Amino acid sequence: MARRETNLLKQGSDAQQGRAVDQLYLDFCEQVIEWWIANGEPPIPTVLSALEKASDILPDDYCQILGLPIGSTYGRAAEAFRSDSERTDLNLRRATTKHGVHITEHRNWNTKRIYNNGHFLHIYRRQPKNIQFRSPMVNDFNQHLCGGWHIPEIWNENKSIADRLLKGQKPIGFIGCWEEEEALACAKRLKASDLIVTSSQREVVPTKMVYDVLACQRGRLNDLFDLDALLKDYRDFIISELNFEEEFAQYGSYQLCDFFSAWDYPDVPLWVTGLILGYPVENTLSLYYELLTE
Repeated sequence: MARRETNLLKQGSDAQQGRAVDQLYLDFCEQVIEWWIANGEPPIPTVLSALEKASDILPDDYCQILGLPIGSTYGRAAEAFRSDSERTDLNLRRATTKHGVHITEHRNWNTKRIYNNGHFLHIYRRQPKNIQFRSPMVNDFNQHLCGGWHIPEIWNENKSIADRLLKGQKPIGFIGCWEEEEALACAKRLKASDLIVTSSQREVVPTKMVYDVLACQRGRLNDLFDLDALLKDYRDFIISELNFEEEFAQYGSYQLCDFFSAWDYPDVPLWVTGLILGYPVENTLSLYYELLTE
């Protein structure tokens, strides 16, 4: 996982430097959380000690993820030395930091931007303002489970994918585990439902295995989704020579489990990849727009 560059402190007043240190701590904590989740191991004790001393400036969810005390003695002592203006400025910055999904509305289309606590992650341009297609399995939350980025609300991506499959909020899920025991427990939990589940393993580096659990809802695309409405959305928004009608007719008869072996673009059409992952339709339409205008 790529590390973000850390801004250097600039010379200035004590208050300005204090605010810069606050931001550096927040950036640092995001990197620690990302590393922790990616490696499955907690940070070394000296790092945790440094974070505990900074827990007064960390959002509560960060403290909970890292196992830090909320409102610790360190935090209360540090807060006591802040002036009223510094505390007001810090609270305002926390409240105004962009996080999550932000939509900019234009006359004929929308622009969607994704942020993680002020850090820009992705942009989707030229999204349609209205989508006819509706499905509980296709939603905004699933866009955070496609491997493109991470947000702190999802502290365990594998568990989130499994939970949404069980609740009927995701069509198909691919769960990769570093430990065989975790994969076996996940597969057992999913098999207790009506989901189709299969397991496999692969060697990513010599002597290091990844244990995959693949699960999906039962049924064909035609039965699970309103493909007529989805086709109309594509036809209304994309003016091209792409033969969507032929593709929809071909893939509509596929069982979801047929995509266990080939699910990603370009092995299958982009709209199929987006649909079976439960990715927002407007996101996929935006990706088509980018591809067709390159």
